Amino acid sequence: MSIYTIGREYLELISHVEEMEGDMTPEMQEDLLRLIHEGDDMLKACYYAFKNISGEVLAIDVELKRIAALKKSREASMDRLKFMMEQFMKITGKDKFSDGVVNMILAKKTDFSYSVFPREFIETVTTEKNKLAEFKDWAKKNPETAADMYGVKFEEVKYIQIK
Repeated sequence: MSIYTIGREYLELISHVEEMEGDMTPEMQEDLLRLIHEGDDMLKACYYAFKNISGEVLAIDVELKRIAALKKSREASMDRLKFMMEQFMKITGKDKFSDGVVNMILAKKTDFSYSVFPREFIETVTTEKNKLAEFKDWAKKNPETAADMYGVKFEEVKYIQIK
């Protein structure tokens, strides 16, 4: 039986009890206790599944960091090799090297530099940013005004914390 089925049966039983104005038969009491017990067992099983997945996520994070470090190391090795090949070709005056499998050239590029950037090529951009924390603080201090002007509501909700 799933946690959803248990929850649905529990709600149906409570609805039936409400229809009977709070009277419960011994069978209904037995069903209620059974559902609560099964629900607790299912919550425990879900908790263990949650914790297991949580542990897997942590292991994946560690593996991602290890792979990222490995990638960074390999990229650094590639950069060193590329630098050594480039320097050798420059020192020996070779603009290209080809032997059928390997094909390398020293490509030309034009570097662009400047000492002062001209104002006519600068664009001023305005952005908007919502200051949610400040608005929330103001709304807490002025609840009636915030509700009237902006439809602000503060509702207390429950959420699960798993430790």
